[in-house]
Amino acid sequence: MSAELDIVKELQQMILPKRQELDQIAELDIACFMEAVDEV
Repeated sequence: MSAELDIVKELQQMILPKRQELDQIAELDIACFMEAVDEV
C-alpha cells in the first residue's frame, strides 16, 4: 500500500502547475495546502 500511495502522490504532483509556470502570470495570487494521505 505504501508504494501505491507514493505513486498516487507523484501523479497528483505532476498535474499541479510548476513554480516557473505560475511565475509567468504577473497578477496571480494563490493560497493552498495539499497533504498526501497516509491511508485509504
